[in-house]
Amino acid sequence: MCEHLFPCVLCQVHETDSLNPEQCANCTELIIEEVDDLFEEEGTNCVQFYGECRSEYQYLYNETSGIIIRTLRSLKCPLQLSFTPIIVAIIAFILALGIIALCIWKYITVRKDQLEFIKFKNEQAKAEWDVAASPLYIPPVTTFKNPTYNAVS
Repeated sequence: MCEHLFPCVLCQVHETDSLNPEQCANCTELIIEEVDDLFEEEGTNCVQFYGECRSEYQYLYNETSGIIIRTLRSLKCPLQLSFTPIIVAIIAFILALGIIALCIWKYITVRKDQLEFIKFKNEQAKAEWDVAASPLYIPPVTTFKNPTYNAVS
């Protein structure tokens, strides 16, 4: 019986195109109630699948031998995951880690250069010899006097 009633439930309640309009009009003689919860003790419970979604309803007979169908207001569909936000989040996380790593590396190298420059300035201040007085310093221009050369003026 569940298979026979299911197209009418889809057509009347969930407004899907499982039946053509003429067949859907034949379902109007059924009493279909939309509810939030189905009670287990009343009627016969049915669970049918429409694509990936699940429809739960129950049917019972009333005093006039008519069929009353109680169905949940909406189809229960599995959660559709979108991978786009996940991929964008992963890429953004990797980029953020890279930028943070570059900033840390830059800070470390600048700090190291500052310390080396301070050390160089301290060593330069402690130097005993100036450039002009250093015994190791040889001027680039050397003047020689030739004793045998007499310049006659």
